[in-house]
Amino acid sequence: GESVMRLAQVTGEAALLSVRRGASALCLMREEGSHPLRSHALVVGQSHPLGVGAGSLAMLASLPDDQVATVLSAIAPALAERYPNLPPDRLQAMVARTRDEGVALNPGLVLEGSWGLGIALHHPGGGLAGALSIAAVEARMRADRLPDLIHALRAEAARIQTRLAQTAPRPGRET
Repeated sequence: GESVMRLAQVTGEAALLSVRRGASALCLMREEGSHPLRSHALVVGQSHPLGVGAGSLAMLASLPDDQVATVLSAIAPALAERYPNLPPDRLQAMVARTRDEGVALNPGLVLEGSWGLGIALHHPGGGLAGALSIAAVEARMRADRLPDLIHALRAEAARIQTRLAQTAPRPGRET
C-alpha cells in the first residue's frame, strides 16, 4: 500500500495496484496524485480483460507465449464488443513491445486521452504477483517526462518485490 501512495506522491499522478484473475485484471488499489487533471480509466474493484490498460498489459506480457495465446482467444469476444480499437493482434504486438521495453505503455487506447504506464510485479520464485501502474492525462505523459515516470515506477516495483521476497516462506526453515 505504501508504495502505491509514494508513487502517487512522487509523480503527482494516480497510482494503481492490480492483480490477475484468470483472463482478467482486477484493480485492488488506487491512490490519487496531487495533479487536478485526473484520468478515470480504472477504479478500484473494476476489472478489464487481461491486456487492456497498462498494468493489465504488463501482466499479460509477463506470461509465457502459450498463456498469452490462451488469454487472447478467451478475451477476443469482449475485445470486439467493448474495445474495438484493441483487437487481439494489436494486443499481441503491444505484448512484444512491452517485453522489449520492460514497461507497458497504454497511449489512450482504453479511454481517449487517458494514458497509462505499467510494470509487472513478481514473487521471489518468478510467479506473477500483480502490476503497478500510473494513470495520467495525455498531456502529463509527454515524451520528455516518460523517463522520470518510468524510473519512479521501476523504483517502487523493486521495493514491492524486495518486500515480497522478505515475507516469502524460506524453504526448509521453520516459520
